[in-house]
Amino acid sequence: MEFTIQNEWNGAPIAHEPVTICLKPAPGGLQMDVSAPFFNDPPAPSGPVGEPFQALWDYEGLHGHHLVLLLSQRRNIWKECLPLFFQASISQGTWKGRALIPWEYFPPSVDQFNAYAIHGSGLKRTYEALYPIPEKEVQEGQQPDL
Repeated sequence: MEFTIQNEWNGAPIAHEPVTICLKPAPGGLQMDVSAPFFNDPPAPSGPVGEPFQALWDYEGLHGHHLVLLLSQRRNIWKECLPLFFQASISQGTWKGRALIPWEYFPPSVDQFNAYAIHGSGLKRTYEALYPIPEKEVQEGQQPDL
């Protein structure tokens, strides 16, 4: 299955090439391949590549770090910093990543998901969503709540 992130969290269209996400079953889990523009803003986190990195959402998150959280209800972290096979490469303004998400990380009977792309710093911080809030439902002054 292939998906593209074409909107910001509030439904506004993005002004760059979209993020593409491909999902397919693989031995031991779900393979996720991502291709996205490389903004290099903010710069890479300082943690070791290939390891979980707390607060990865503060970064562009494509330098080989990962963060897997298992939640029990909204924002209630049940397990964090779980291991994950993840590779990333950057070339000619594009980054590509591949993750193998173990089947046991998924809740029973999961049938929906969302995906986000976050980049930029300060006032240029941009939050994009595969399934954004419909523009008509966004309240004045509302901020992203991912």
